[in-house]
Amino acid sequence: MLAQQQHNIKLPEGSIEKETTTLNVGPTHPATHGVFQNIMELDGERVVSTEQTVGYIHRAFEKLAERRPLYQITPITDRLNYCSSPINNMGWHLTCEKLLGVTTPKRVDYLRVIIMELARISDHLICNSIVGVDTGAYTGFLYVMQYRELIYEIYEEVCGSRLTTNIGRIGGFERNFTNTAFTKLEKFLKEYPKVLKEFENLFARNRIFMDRTQGTGGISAERVLNYGFTGP
Repeated sequence: MLAQQQHNIKLPEGSIEKETTTLNVGPTHPATHGVFQNIMELDGERVVSTEQTVGYIHRAFEKLAERRPLYQITPITDRLNYCSSPINNMGWHLTCEKLLGVTTPKRVDYLRVIIMELARISDHLICNSIVGVDTGAYTGFLYVMQYRELIYEIYEEVCGSRLTTNIGRIGGFERNFTNTAFTKLEKFLKEYPKVLKEFENLFARNRIFMDRTQGTGGISAERVLNYGFTGP
């Protein structure tokens, strides 16, 4: 009887008071995805509105550097972007050299370009393959990680470290590249272009990946400048 009564009850549309829930998501640690604060208004599982706050990746580098000698800054610049720390270090060294009027040998310039290019490739490799992890193309991520590992091995040969490298010095390098480092570099240059092409095919031919990314998340150049987006 009770079930029949419940079935016959008719509620006019809009008679139930509408309630929403406010959920604060983030800010999260820079090692995770989505480094921003997202305050969301939810109606059940439906997102009604959001308010984003970006910029949490910037962590008072200038303030930390105020009380350190110039040569002790690279442990900080190392951590501005873990995926390509040598680029941050070289940027600091070049700035100091310009202020001090220091001229570096051509060999130093060449070695810096090599290290920075490896760091740039490693950063893009990680960022692009992680997109695959988030969108259902996990195989591509596993496929290219062996070459990120090879880049880290080159770092290790040059400076003894893999991630936060503390590589380079104002005016040059702390040591020369080893023969093993050059051998590994030649291996990378020989093999990686082919692997990159295969990596692109793994994504471009993955229907799930294409459906989840095409026409999604486009950012105009104007918005990039207005928000101060940063990246590799």
